Amino acid sequence: MYVSELRPASALPPVFGMLFGPWGALGAAIGNMVADIIAGYPPEIYILGFIAQFFYGYISYKLWYGLKITDKITPPRINNVKSLIKFIIVILIASTVMSILLGLLLESLNIANIASPSTLMFEFNNFDFSMILGVLIINLANFYNIKMYKPKNLRKPIFLQNYLIFH
Repeated sequence: MYVSELRPASALPPVFGMLFGPWGALGAAIGNMVADIIAGYPPEIYILGFIAQFFYGYISYKLWYGLKITDKITPPRINNVKSLIKFIIVILIASTVMSILLGLLLESLNIANIASPSTLMFEFNNFDFSMILGVLIINLANFYNIKMYKPKNLRKPIFLQNYLIFH
């Protein structure tokens, strides 16, 4: 498609956001912006893309620590079914929000409509790569005991166990 491409790097903002908090989201957004500049995209694309990528990582971080499925909120781990389901929910919400943001961006620049194959491709690209590479990156970070960011003050999280059946 002329508007998008398959980008495995789309897994980095949500995963780095979950692992390293706002700083991880910022780092992934900067890396994406540098790649867009090198690719020759115009400033309105890479600046708005930077904002969208940061938000993509930041919302993943906020969702990871804001959704409570288990009794205890921990840094990202995918070591049981509940944490895997939590990861899937976070990635699904974040990738959907991100594809809508990108669709709105394309529509505002008169490149494509929000309800277009491009927006659907953004959704699949963000969700699929985040699922495949995200699980791998999080497991490697845990295996190598990489220090992860955990917020000091957790606000009362949204408790999902009442809404999902885990028996």
